[in-house]
Amino acid sequence: EMFEAFELFDRNADGFIDFKEMKLLLRSLGLRVNNHEARNVFGDADENGTGRIDFDSFRIAMAKDLVSFPAFSSCSSVAGLEYSH
Repeated sequence: EMFEAFELFDRNADGFIDFKEMKLLLRSLGLRVNNHEARNVFGDADENGTGRIDFDSFRIAMAKDLVSFPAFSSCSSVAGLEYSH
């Protein structure tokens, strides 16, 4: 499910998504994120600062960061990925 979302927002099919695509993806998941929140999620995934992230980096960041959003605060896993904090 998460990979399908990633592919959907990888508009040029190059295997990466940028900040704008990430923000659209978060909103499509029903999250009301502002630019600051979206940048935090994106920044966690874009560890090397290239301005784009691959699926593995995206998956890890989403599993870690989505649990901090109110809609997911009671979840111990996101999209089947366990994250202990």
